[in-house]
Amino acid sequence: MIEIFKVDNMECTPFIRQVEKFAGDEMVFSDREEDCDVFVTRFFQKLKPLILQYGSSKKYLVWTHEPRFDTHFNHKVSWKGVDVHIINIYTGDIYLNYYYFFGEKIYVKYQIIKLKNLLGKNIKRLQL
Repeated sequence: MIEIFKVDNMECTPFIRQVEKFAGDEMVFSDREEDCDVFVTRFFQKLKPLILQYGSSKKYLVWTHEPRFDTHFNHKVSWKGVDVHIINIYTGDIYLNYYYFFGEKIYVKYQIIKLKNLLGKNIKRLQL
C-alpha cells in the first residue's frame, strides 16, 4: 500500500478525491508525515523542510496544473541530493490533450499509473 501525505490542501487536483478512489489502486492518504511513502504538494518550496528532515528515505512529488505554482521544465529535479519528481503544465504530464480536463475517471487512473511509476511500484495494466 502506498501512503500519500498531502503537504498542502491540493484543491483542484486528483488528490482531493475520496480515499475510496485511491484505495482500489492500493493508495491511501496518510495523516502522519512519518508514515507516508510520498509527500505531494503544489509548491516546490514546501518540500524543502521535509527534504531536510527525511532526506532520501521518502519520495517527493510536485503536482500542479497551475503554471504560477511551479515552473520546472524537467520531470525530475534534485535539491540537497534528493530527487523531487515534477508533474506540471511544463513537463506535459497534466492534460492528455488540449480539450481534456482532469475530472473524469480515466484521467484519475492515468495519474495513478504515473504516480506508481514514479514510486517504482509494480502496477497492473489498467483497462482504460
